[in-house]
Amino acid sequence: MHFCTNLIIKRSSALLGLSLVLLVSCREDSALEYDLGYDYYPETIGAYVEYEVTEIVHDDPVALHDTNHYYLKEQIESSFIDDQGRTAYRLERFKKDSLHHAWQISDVWVSVKTEKHLEKVEENETFLRLLFSVKDDKEWDGNAANTRDAWEYTYKDVNQPLTLSGVAFSETARIIQRDLRVTEIPIAHEYVEEIYAKDVGLVQKYHKELRSIGFNDTTNVQEGYELYMYYMSHGVE
Repeated sequence: MHFCTNLIIKRSSALLGLSLVLLVSCREDSALEYDLGYDYYPETIGAYVEYEVTEIVHDDPVALHDTNHYYLKEQIESSFIDDQGRTAYRLERFKKDSLHHAWQISDVWVSVKTEKHLEKVEENETFLRLLFSVKDDKEWDGNAANTRDAWEYTYKDVNQPLTLSGVAFSETARIIQRDLRVTEIPIAHEYVEEIYAKDVGLVQKYHKELRSIGFNDTTNVQEGYELYMYYMSHGVE
């Protein structure tokens, strides 16, 4: 009788131990398989993305509707440890007016990718451009790290394929950063979005802030700003 009881206990213990091992193994496998979206902003020294950019500034009272067309290159130049002990990256930004001209450095930004978000220091202001994990309808305040009014960012079309400039990206994510409409005169429309591609980073940006006297905000614009930033190419130098 004691022999049978001991045998049952030993078998039960063995089964329990095996179950625990399988449970831990499954949890580890799930953690490994769960994609937080860190690849939407790679951090390879020398990696760059080139864009074609159009900026339009409207100021109707002084009859100004100025269009500026140029090319932009953003490159990860080096890494360093910031004042919080984190690994940060120096982003060198270059501009040129023509494809035939040489790149000229225009400014330097900084990026820090933590477990929770991507910080980008742009002209001495910090923006939370990405939030991890990356998934549809997830929201956060992109201005939480600066003194600006809150802007509620929202993920849309996560992990969807997209072709830009003839290049097919297998997984992209769109971020609506601003979508504000005021229907009283003057009509106001603010819309800002960015699109990121895995293993590349930012591939498209659209920024519009317009005040107009008509319901079609592309005509009768009184004041405002438009930015169109389109992917051209990427690589590592």
